[in-house]
Amino acid sequence: MQVRSIVIAAIAATAVAITTSAVVAQSDPIAARRDQMKAMGSFIYGSLNRMQRGQEAYDQAKVNAALTQFVESTQKLPALFPPGSVSGTKPGEDFRTSDKIWTEKPAFDARFAKLGQDAAGLRGKITSVDTLKPAYAEIRKQCDGCHEAYLIKN
Repeated sequence: MQVRSIVIAAIAATAVAITTSAVVAQSDPIAARRDQMKAMGSFIYGSLNRMQRGQEAYDQAKVNAALTQFVESTQKLPALFPPGSVSGTKPGEDFRTSDKIWTEKPAFDARFAKLGQDAAGLRGKITSVDTLKPAYAEIRKQCDGCHEAYLIKN
């Protein structure tokens, strides 16, 4: 009986967390997408970059966490770009979102889907620095390509 109560409590807590996340994302999609991008960026521009350069010891747990983050973020991000949610319009911001995000929404969303699928496909395949390097290059290429296509330097 106690196990059942714990399971029910865990399910309820998860439901509340999901609902809260959805409400926050709907109320401020720009902040929510920045959080997702920062989470991915901390790996791609941080630990994975340092590992593939030999500046940090290879860490399988960090690689796995990065791939999980990429998959999870790419599933959330398309919904965080509702029409009119232009960012980068405040003084001091280096980049702003391009209108192409909304005029080319299917292509834009497809980029997230591809990155997520590629990250999922790399699970279990990256096992050393030697296998990380080409995978990192491909992921970085996809990130940079999207930024080049859909961000405008202020």
